[in-house]
Amino acid sequence: VVSHIRVVGNTIINTVVPNQPFKGQLYGIACFDGIYDDWYVENNVVCANTWYGIAFNGARHCRIVNNSVCRLDTENCTLPCITVSDYQGNIKSSDCFLRNNISSIIVNAGDSTCRNDHNIAFCNPDSLFTDYKNGNLRLKAGCMAIDSGSADLAPAFDIAGVSRPQGKSVDIGAFEYVDPTIVAAKNIGVADNGGKKLLIVHNRLGGTIRAYIRTSESTRLINESDGFTFVVYDMHGRRCTGATIGLSENARSDSKNNITPGIYIVIAKNGSVRIATQLVVSNYK
Repeated sequence: VVSHIRVVGNTIINTVVPNQPFKGQLYGIACFDGIYDDWYVENNVVCANTWYGIAFNGARHCRIVNNSVCRLDTENCTLPCITVSDYQGNIKSSDCFLRNNISSIIVNAGDSTCRNDHNIAFCNPDSLFTDYKNGNLRLKAGCMAIDSGSADLAPAFDIAGVSRPQGKSVDIGAFEYVDPTIVAAKNIGVADNGGKKLLIVHNRLGGTIRAYIRTSESTRLINESDGFTFVVYDMHGRRCTGATIGLSENARSDSKNNITPGIYIVIAKNGSVRIATQLVVSNYK
């Protein structure tokens, strides 16, 4: 028995060079000949051209939640799958959850205690993903995966560190949909008692860092009257003097910030309120 394993936030792609002459066939997360007990498999992206995208052969108390599995270099709509099956035909998989996943096929061959819900089995990846042929499985605006998942057992953040949910409900798949100009967004605290949330985001259009106020009705850029000040540090503790926070709609076109890809700490202050958050800046397109 292999127990208590977390497989979280991985990107597994069969090949990133389409014209490679001697490509092999790659399994994704394939666990055969169990028993596998208490595994969490969350927020993973798998692009492969074999049957096994995420597979467990003999699983107990496992969660396979919010993963995106997609075919690559093949027109076969049955590849790859997410599956939980029996061990050697006589030991049933049990008490497993397959939820909020995207895959060509979802196969739940466990016993009656296994749950299979809020998944999308699809044939046309272009209808769901931004650019699946190049391994970009971010959700496309308006696709059926947005706001269609279950919050029960869903990870609090997606594979890119974006908090869930961003809309009315949790999205299906490894990525939570956000505006395509936003690389990373995160609720980092309550700005006041009126239910407002403060978000710090990096906008790849112009490379600027923005601060937003989000309520249940709308999201808007912070302005001067909100009373927040911001300091940005890199992971070595050095203050990023070139990093300023846009405080108005007019600042949206400001491109003074020169934030290279990496991990930063943003500290926001408003009177006695002090909020710190980690910001992941990526050049992922």
